[in-house]
Amino acid sequence: MDDKLIAFATSCDLNYLSQAHTLATSVKKIYPESKFILGLNESLEGIDQEIKRLTAVFDEVLIGAELHPIFQVLESRYGVIELCCATKPALLKHCFESGHDYVIYLDPDTYLVDSLEEAFSYLCDKDNHAAFTPHLTRLGNLEMEISSMTHGVLNLGFLALRRSSEVDEFLTWWDTRLQTLCIRNPNLGIFTDQSWAALGLGVLNSKIIRHSGYNFATWNLGDHVVTEVDKRLYIDQDHLVFAHFSGFSVGGVRNFIQKYDVKISNSYLKLLNDYTNMVQTSAELLVDVISKKTAKKHYKKRRIYRKSRNELKIAFIDQLSTHAPLALKILIWAKGKVRR
Repeated sequence: MDDKLIAFATSCDLNYLSQAHTLATSVKKIYPESKFILGLNESLEGIDQEIKRLTAVFDEVLIGAELHPIFQVLESRYGVIELCCATKPALLKHCFESGHDYVIYLDPDTYLVDSLEEAFSYLCDKDNHAAFTPHLTRLGNLEMEISSMTHGVLNLGFLALRRSSEVDEFLTWWDTRLQTLCIRNPNLGIFTDQSWAALGLGVLNSKIIRHSGYNFATWNLGDHVVTEVDKRLYIDQDHLVFAHFSGFSVGGVRNFIQKYDVKISNSYLKLLNDYTNMVQTSAELLVDVISKKTAKKHYKKRRIYRKSRNELKIAFIDQLSTHAPLALKILIWAKGKVRR
């Protein structure tokens, strides 16, 4: 496949910029002619150009209204995690509008080790639309199973899409939902973008990739054995394609290992240490930009917004007005008159 047909994208704020840079560097090693587009959820004027001056690994840096037409509204409505998830569909639509036939989304805390052969071989068929990865490919750990059901069966740290009218319609719908309902509310069965994206399985011709080397992540460390053969890493019997260092920036990987007493191999420790060094190198390169990170100005406004549950009121007025019984039920619950 021609790399020029492929766009890679990630969505983050300045807190994750060093990891996003590490990811983009790994992508360019394997797909040098592809385009890497960074959705930076910041509105600091000129910061996109400053990043481009410091590194050439990002082909585009989208900020503020370039990233999403109502970015200021979303920024005032959501916390950092929700914001970075809410802008994702618009980012992916931009990738297709830029002329690419295949779009790969990867979370900023992932690291590409090998080619995405299984995903692309599926998407090469014009009748296929999307490839996803699940949180779990093995069952037996009750705590992780409950967590997976709470956060969504699919993990949207990876999403592969092929240009089609069906994908365009899905992204438009997904963007509409996330504008007001990119929230974390277990009572409603919603976890940011992931719960909504799972509904795509019903409207897109999709593949669930169960290859152990895809989305090898913090939460499934205990399910697999990492080995190295001829300088190639294997997760059980599958070669490693990309690792997902979820929680890395707050010590989550090592905390998970300690909490669950996970027996890890020297091969994984080497991978983790190498990744740590690469992120540090990226942080040193981008320190002048990263240091501009400030507390979100709209914290107080968001706190009031959440306490009053206005996100539900706005969402169901905007999106469910044609479903009066359901809208009324949710609005009553939002006012606190229904207790569970």
